[in-house]
Amino acid sequence: MSFDLQQAELILGNSNQRFSGVTSTMLQVIRYQKDITKLVVLGSHHLPDGISHVTFRQLIKLCRKPLSNGRYRVFHARRNNEVIQALILKKCFGAKIRVAFTSTAQREHSWITRYLIRQSDAVISTCSAAASYIKDGPDIIIPHGIDLDTYSPAEDRPALWREKQSFQDKLEAEVDAAGLTDRFLFLGKQPFSELPKLFKAMTIVTALSRNEGFGLTILEAMASGSAVLASEAGAWQDIVREGIDGHIAACDDLTSTQEKLDLMMSDPTQLVEMGTHGRERVQQHYSLEREARDLTDFLRSLAVVE
Repeated sequence: MSFDLQQAELILGNSNQRFSGVTSTMLQVIRYQKDITKLVVLGSHHLPDGISHVTFRQLIKLCRKPLSNGRYRVFHARRNNEVIQALILKKCFGAKIRVAFTSTAQREHSWITRYLIRQSDAVISTCSAAASYIKDGPDIIIPHGIDLDTYSPAEDRPALWREKQSFQDKLEAEVDAAGLTDRFLFLGKQPFSELPKLFKAMTIVTALSRNEGFGLTILEAMASGSAVLASEAGAWQDIVREGIDGHIAACDDLTSTQEKLDLMMSDPTQLVEMGTHGRERVQQHYSLEREARDLTDFLRSLAVVE
């Protein structure tokens, strides 16, 4: 352990042994949170070196008393079962904690999720679409952020694009039949480590999901200096300024998607401007540092003295 557990102010849930998007979010934010506050993680799954973790039994002992200054610790849960863990600590073992639940689902909640939301001391959401499914709304909306060093504009985008063309084309029959073979390059599944370079090579990035919890793809593209075309899924309506960073098309609206893509491709100069604006927007509002700071500040505000 890097410090006395009794000093821990923030407890983070980490209940899923499988690596998931929620796990990735927690791991990215924790890189900055660990320098802002003293924290421990319930569960050791996927944690990097230097992050303290505890067992449930250790938390029972740790949280019997408040901190030395009388403030309560805060348990931040991102999954239903993590809220349940926190409530067991609080209601069955008398833990002196506050429970904060981040809810990102964009669908009608199950009865158990609605119950857990009511039992939490505070509810956090990540975008307006997810917030709309929370009865009475969340206490705060804190958007996700991304690593602005990993995702950044290319110094030589044409060179990167030529590098990507070294892959063997996997052209679908309908593309070939349309006579558009020279305009498409199908790279197939790529390793995660290649994504930053791929984004740097792109002038336009499209993300046309029907449903997203949040959707970091668009932020990663914008941070890389690419113009974007996104559907109305996830947080993208909050993020993309129409005609400035790119365009938004209705989900499953092929006509609108085609029209906006044609508009973007007709003006290469505007694409460069959109990429520049997008990068600036992410720098100002969607960095990991900002997410970690805002999230930690809010969680700390919950640790009131009773």
